[in-house]
Amino acid sequence: MYCILDGQVTLVRVDQEGNPFTADLLFDGDFMGARDGSGIEESPETAKAKGSVALWRAPASEFCNLLLKHPPLCLRLLQRSSQRQRQSEWRYGSAALMRAETRLAATLRDLSGQFRTRCEHGFGLHLRISQQELADLAGASRPVVSTLMNRLRDQGVLGYSREYICVRDIGVIEQLAEKNRT
Repeated sequence: MYCILDGQVTLVRVDQEGNPFTADLLFDGDFMGARDGSGIEESPETAKAKGSVALWRAPASEFCNLLLKHPPLCLRLLQRSSQRQRQSEWRYGSAALMRAETRLAATLRDLSGQFRTRCEHGFGLHLRISQQELADLAGASRPVVSTLMNRLRDQGVLGYSREYICVRDIGVIEQLAEKNRT
């Protein structure tokens, strides 16, 4: 088991055609690894650090003993696992039911909830994510995400470069995430 102490990790999977796609982003306090004691090499995902990352590592048996002795940690793990499962179910279940703009806004809203500090640019929340990774998570193509992000940048809602996105106005993102559901 691994716990992210500081930084961001991208979980990547490979689709049936052999193409990699971003399956999830993990942040401070998130756990990854084989909770049942099976080998990590059996995981369908590959973890990739986004910049500098500090990890805590423990054998699965030691981690299970830690959970038994610290119920609040066990509860935190269950809550975060449940949240990630709901997000994944929403992501895959709603892709056909919502417009790309709504899926993108909902993805940005969910990701923004992982950050406790403002970005170094002073605008808002700083997300270390590429447009392709964001497109994978939102269930949209990169060109569509690029077009939508350009529109949001022109409106002053986002600022971005090749490696990060600054959410300048989370209120607008939240409104868009709830709007246009079909």
